[in-house]
Amino acid sequence: MLLLLQVALAQFPTDLSPDEISEPFIYQVSNTSEFILTVRATANTNWSISNSESATLVVGINGDWENYNQDIVLYAGNIPHSYYVHLGHLEAGLNMIEFKFDYDKSSIGANLIHIEDIAIHDIDDSIFESVDRDVFLYSPILYGRDLLSWNESTHTDIPLALFYEINQLPGGKKITYSIIFSNEDSRVGIGLADLMLSYGRTTDIEWMYEVTIDNQGEIISELFQGPSHTTTAFSGQKIDQHPILKNATLNCNFSDSGISNYKFKLMPYWNTNEGEWVMDIWPWTYRIMGEELINENRYEAVSDPATVEISDIRNYIYIEYTGALLGSNTNLSIAASLFGDCNIYFNTHEFNQFEYPYNGGRRRTSIELPNNFDVNNIEKIGFVSTDNSEFQINITDIYKLFYLDSNYVPIDIPIDFQPFTITHNNPNQWLYTNYTANIDCLGESDGTAECDDCGVCDGNNIDLDDCGVCFGGNFNMDCNGECFGNAAVDDCGICDNDLENDNLTCSGCTDSNADNYDNTAIFYDGSCMYSDNIFLVPTEYNFIQDAIFYASDGDIVEVGDGLYYENLNFLDKSIILRSASGLDMQPHIIGNDSLSTITIENSINASVEGLTISNGYGTGVSFDDFLSLAADEAAFDSLVTQVLRGGGISIINSNAYLKNLNITDNTAQNVGAGLGLINSIVTIESSQIIDNYIPDGDALGGGGIAINGGEVTIIDSDISNNIVGSNLYSLNGGGGILCGFSFGENPLSLNMYNTTIFNNNANIGAGLGALSGNISLERVILSNNTGDYGSAISMGEPLGLVVGDINMNLINSTIADNTGLLTTGLINSAYLNILNSIFWNNDGDYEFAPMPNNDQLNIDAYYSIFENELLGEGNLNINPLFADNSYHLLDTSPAIDAGIDYFNFNNEFINIETYYGSAPDIGAYEFQDCNTIPSGDLNNDGMLDILDIIIIVSVIMGDLDLDWNTVCFADMNQDSILDIFDIIMMINIILSV
Repeated sequence: MLLLLQVALAQFPTDLSPDEISEPFIYQVSNTSEFILTVRATANTNWSISNSESATLVVGINGDWENYNQDIVLYAGNIPHSYYVHLGHLEAGLNMIEFKFDYDKSSIGANLIHIEDIAIHDIDDSIFESVDRDVFLYSPILYGRDLLSWNESTHTDIPLALFYEINQLPGGKKITYSIIFSNEDSRVGIGLADLMLSYGRTTDIEWMYEVTIDNQGEIISELFQGPSHTTTAFSGQKIDQHPILKNATLNCNFSDSGISNYKFKLMPYWNTNEGEWVMDIWPWTYRIMGEELINENRYEAVSDPATVEISDIRNYIYIEYTGALLGSNTNLSIAASLFGDCNIYFNTHEFNQFEYPYNGGRRRTSIELPNNFDVNNIEKIGFVSTDNSEFQINITDIYKLFYLDSNYVPIDIPIDFQPFTITHNNPNQWLYTNYTANIDCLGESDGTAECDDCGVCDGNNIDLDDCGVCFGGNFNMDCNGECFGNAAVDDCGICDNDLENDNLTCSGCTDSNADNYDNTAIFYDGSCMYSDNIFLVPTEYNFIQDAIFYASDGDIVEVGDGLYYENLNFLDKSIILRSASGLDMQPHIIGNDSLSTITIENSINASVEGLTISNGYGTGVSFDDFLSLAADEAAFDSLVTQVLRGGGISIINSNAYLKNLNITDNTAQNVGAGLGLINSIVTIESSQIIDNYIPDGDALGGGGIAINGGEVTIIDSDISNNIVGSNLYSLNGGGGILCGFSFGENPLSLNMYNTTIFNNNANIGAGLGALSGNISLERVILSNNTGDYGSAISMGEPLGLVVGDINMNLINSTIADNTGLLTTGLINSAYLNILNSIFWNNDGDYEFAPMPNNDQLNIDAYYSIFENELLGEGNLNINPLFADNSYHLLDTSPAIDAGIDYFNFNNEFINIETYYGSAPDIGAYEFQDCNTIPSGDLNNDGMLDILDIIIIVSVIMGDLDLDWNTVCFADMNQDSILDIFDIIMMINIILSV
């Protein structure tokens, strides 16, 4: 044994070149057990330098490299560092341990690993006597994330430390494991600043796995943190008692299925529930945090505490405090001031979107100071509240107050602390540090210059106005000369404090088209009266918006032909905006401002009919800000409902009917280039949403239509040639339609009939992408769409940032000629019912497949045709024999009469009422033999009547196109020409009935 130990120790230190394997380390195990490995090593790498971040050391046991033990990514680079990992189970006897410098799994700039020494300890060694043995036995194994690249663990979101908390229970115990990642890639821009505000860090600290066991060692329950921070029952694989998880999302949540090229077995080191405490004990975590921010270029170009973007983390001071609150949640800011500096620096940066509510308990935050600040110039730390409500905050302790030196080492800042109270009457408390500096605000030693009340050095308060407001310019003085008074001059030039009479002296009916027009009125008071409720443009009004302004609920704004360069707003009104009848071309509304061409908000019953709408722009936010705000549910809801808008038309909190529209050539920053629908009930009929585009950079989804909340019905429409550009993480989805987010307890709803979704482009769900909701497609064609993750349909997204229940019925539809890796992709919480539908000639590896980091396909399919066989009653694996590129059926098609007219999907009953033959055909189009006697039933309602005559007249006049089969119904005399003779025959049949 002594000889073996001497041989082992002689192997270290050692250097490894790329792909070199160390000499075997022979370790004698007396009793079968589990073991902890410590490796002290360096590499010629630096976590802050792109392509040179790290080298990867692979651990092999007993020559088994195929089932290797684990990866150790040497993130500390050339600084000697001890990596604590769980080696796992070793049998009694001699065991051989080897280390390989795996160059393929390292940054390309890595070419040397130096192992200084190693140590191996049985978990029953005396050094672990204070640690519950079960902590080691149940510790999780983690596979690295591979969403952005297969080897992203070499440079981003690396697991740094595993810690745990034990709670003793009656008859057992619960162990919760948590982990610290170097960063959270879903947090950028404002999101990183929010982390520094809320936690004083940009690392991501997540609970990972929780196991409850009884006193006999039997597992009672196992949970893990799934995507979207969902507590999920564990049902994955294990090695011995160790659960296997995978980092599955950009915000470092986990999956209990799937693996990657990086396997981590961190040692559960600290018994605590506070990750920040672990970082303080292991201060090197701050260095890795800072170096990753440098590597990913997350710092603002010029450090400025006045801006919200983060700067070098060494420009901050960090404070952790505790206290109690009496009253409601109160906004509390933490501030700092410096000797010789008139500025006050706040943890909130005084940024309106940042709130720092305090409801008691322990909190940590950070305050950005000027670049390269001198710690000796920190004069005082302040606790400041601007809340007007009654409250009392008792601050009982400051646990931590420190800064990071040039090497990222936390250095304490001395301060004399005594518990204190702040209230609504006394909202500020300042604590002085133990530093002293005789520097005045002009930077002169022993100088006499002081900051005045306005924060101006040696300013002598000359910037105070007559109301005592700094730089106020007497803005708070009313028209009667009273500071903070209520008197104001109205638009008629009258000064008083009576809001009831504002503008009354010069208001009236300002519309010259009204019956009671007042030519002396300057301001409109809503008093206009009209002999009819139709407002004509351009006959009566030059601009459509002027007509909308004077219209009231129930009125009609009728637009003649021409081009109208306007952005329209319905002004919360329930009106009808329509084209005049008998026009050769639709009126064309062209947006001339960076807004939606038409905005309908808070309208109970609005309608838009017969218009072409283009050149609209949907406002939004940067992709960085979107990801950051997505982490805060309230902020995210506000973002979607208040900020994100569609390009052509935005409809918010309204009921609307859209018919016979051509929505084309619109753009948006984030969502809904054609249409953006938010919490609204909308019907879209006989419309074209084509050639709309969301450019690269901040693109999210919905090239044609973006739906967030509400109920949407689409009938007889064409959604084609729309594009969603890319973004940093290729999270661009819903080229044709995006079903986005649901609000509250009501999931969004989409019902679509007789509609084509053609030639749209997006990475996720090129035809239709769904993140939530209940969706029904009936007689819909999804064809020629292009996108990797669901070229036709995506139900969910591959990065796991958004997880919700998605339910879709696909009835009598055709999905063909789409191009991408997956034709249809599903997450585990997506459920797809397919009936009487065709999937054919889609170019990709999989017709149906789980999204990355998902492992379930919840699909029920019946009486349908699939190119790749899918089991289910009535399903066929045979060419459907399309007659043409619009997917009508040949008379020899096996799809004819092969469907079913009634089916029960788990108590959801599907009833197909209209079809020809003995049973419904499979696919979007019913076959009609043109050699049979035509029925004339063009609207397929089972009757020949005046409605069918209106349709054939529209076809002959060129106002309407009919599909291939319907033409057969209309050609009454079977001369292959639709003309007046077919109309005469239809009239004769009606009259003879």
